[in-house]
Amino acid sequence: MKDINAYILAGGKSSRMGSEKGLVLLDDKTFVEHIIDVLVKLDLPINIISNTNCYDSYGYPVFSDIIKDKGPLSGIHTALMNSEKKYNLILSCDIPFINEEAIKYLMNKVLGVEDCIAPTHDGCSEPLCAIYSKECVAVLESLLDANQLSVRAALNNINTQFVDVRNQGFYMDNLFININSKEELEKAYKINLCKNDTHEIDWLEGF
Repeated sequence: MKDINAYILAGGKSSRMGSEKGLVLLDDKTFVEHIIDVLVKLDLPINIISNTNCYDSYGYPVFSDIIKDKGPLSGIHTALMNSEKKYNLILSCDIPFINEEAIKYLMNKVLGVEDCIAPTHDGCSEPLCAIYSKECVAVLESLLDANQLSVRAALNNINTQFVDVRNQGFYMDNLFININSKEELEKAYKINLCKNDTHEIDWLEGF
């Protein structure tokens, strides 16, 4: 297994969700707990990027954005700046269906010369479930300074190895699904994306 740190991006404002998105419950676990469970199985060092203290109770290091109000690109930059390791797994907190086999596959694709290893499927890249090298920090800083905040566009400015996962055994249609709102979570249940769709949707108090 490659020597990699893992960072969960939970620093978004969650305006569409209406509450702290990483703490929304799905099958009796928060989004963040679903991702943590996968990372624990892989024995990866876990870190969280968040601009609140909501995640302090999980017992993992929490870092706030170095460059504020710049979205997930700033979260990736913050992770790389705080990591002592060359390669770092970046996972958005709103992809609770990600599995360990997918992450293992990405990790095994690291050759040591790339700035990023990013999965693709059906012509779509997934920059918030990808492995980034510290060596792309300067490029990310330039993009942030220029207010060019598209993470997908950033992949075209660094040496990215795109890895098609569509035909891999671990791939599922819900693998990278982003759940950004109450309506999207309800839809996930309706189309039976959850491992156990008999649970009712749980919402945080005050949602």
